[in-house]
Amino acid sequence: MGLGDPNKAKQYLSKCLYYMKIGSNDYYNNYLLKILPISSNDQFAEYLVSRYSQSMKSYVTYGRNGGCAENLTDDAYTFDEKLKSQLERFNTNNLSADAKFMFVNATGEIPGFTFANTSCCPTLLNMSCIQNGTPCGNRTEYLYWDGFHQTESANRITAQRANDTLFQS
Repeated sequence: MGLGDPNKAKQYLSKCLYYMKIGSNDYYNNYLLKILPISSNDQFAEYLVSRYSQSMKSYVTYGRNGGCAENLTDDAYTFDEKLKSQLERFNTNNLSADAKFMFVNATGEIPGFTFANTSCCPTLLNMSCIQNGTPCGNRTEYLYWDGFHQTESANRITAQRANDTLFQS
């Protein structure tokens, strides 16, 4: 599809719903394993929200609509609350007349998966896939690809839920 010029492309992209799943492995790899020199959960939540805020602002700058996030673990509750507040500020302050930001809990139960508690790829102790490991052959039946990331099938369901919620309001 040829869009012709940047204005046509921006107009086309402004009609799209962009889904951004964030947080789970950020907490595990950077906060719980103490990779970054941040001492408290509150500081780390502020740091993540600040980084994600910049990312979401760039989406709006380039003609894209809002983002989504997760309710991850009890340790990430502070992050979730700060992110919800930031999304509300984006919506209240009209970051963009064409953008609406929303929080979607994509880690809740998603029915229809045969394997909801097992990853599709064999994983290491850090929950990442084993290099050159053989993934499952029936990926659409798995909720998780590795220890953190949902499969394409699960992300499609979450994106559809976000889309349904967006057009109900």
